[in-house]
Amino acid sequence: MTKRILIVVENLPVPFDSRVWKEASSLRDNGYEVTVLCPRGKGYAKNHEVLEGIRVFRHPAAKEGDAPLGYVWEYACALFWEVFYTWWIYLRHGFQVLQGCNPPDDIFLVALPFKLLGVKYIFDHHDGAIDDNPEINCADGEQIRGHVVGMKHDESKQKRERNGDGNNDRSPETDEEENQYD
Repeated sequence: MTKRILIVVENLPVPFDSRVWKEASSLRDNGYEVTVLCPRGKGYAKNHEVLEGIRVFRHPAAKEGDAPLGYVWEYACALFWEVFYTWWIYLRHGFQVLQGCNPPDDIFLVALPFKLLGVKYIFDHHDGAIDDNPEINCADGEQIRGHVVGMKHDESKQKRERNGDGNNDRSPETDEEENQYD
């Protein structure tokens, strides 16, 4: 039996959102039956189409909010259409996995009733860049930034070790700085 996955993305249409398109294509290439639910816009006005074997459903999108009440309206409209389409897709095609892509972080509300039906939920956090997220930069930003930098150092250190480069061209101080995050 082919595993079916529904990817719900709220902020951009697919395939315009290349991150989601790459994920969907990779899943398809690995034997999954993939359906994507996203908003209409940015030149993608069709309600439904099949692109390279991936079903894409696009829901109506409210005007983007530019004030608190506007954001509430935008997200409420998106949630309404996501719930409506998700149930329609579930009843028509079925899925065992629902992947919610942020921003925003409210797609779990769409997934909640499906958990009772045995559907697995994956939260796909796309916007993890610290400098792009003011809510992460406030208060403890330096501490968080340090841990992220530490992870990047660990990655580069592992890559050098895999490539056989070792630490020959590095000072002991640099290695000590990197190791403080281990």
